[in-house]
Amino acid sequence: MPAPRVFEAWAAELADLVATHFAPGARTGQEGALSSSPAHDPSAEQITDVDVDEDSATVRSVIQTAGNTTYYYEYQLLRGDDGWRISQLSTFLDPPGTPLIDPARAEALMQSATPEAILPDLQAHLRLRGAHGLGLGFG
Repeated sequence: MPAPRVFEAWAAELADLVATHFAPGARTGQEGALSSSPAHDPSAEQITDVDVDEDSATVRSVIQTAGNTTYYYEYQLLRGDDGWRISQLSTFLDPPGTPLIDPARAEALMQSATPEAILPDLQAHLRLRGAHGLGLGFG
């Protein structure tokens, strides 16, 4: 099948998937992407948490790919006349609640942030730029 037809077929399949499982206006995040293996597989994706609040819900899941990459998903769902629909789908590489930096390091940074604190020297490949001296440029 020529490449344009492959993309057309993929777009049609994705449109069917969205029409079946997603709320109006929601996106899968896979638009414009073509993969040889699906991002979601009911036989491999494990539901880890479900939180229902009347007509909305959050469902979290985890899946480990054949390449040993673990993906964490969070589905935001809305209940409509025809059942539950996905309103938002987010993908993460770390489990929910994982801090971006170590809590002890975050506390040390907060303690060092005072009006009198001296800013560290910029790394050699960074420079201040702009009419107002705002923003970092890469040189």
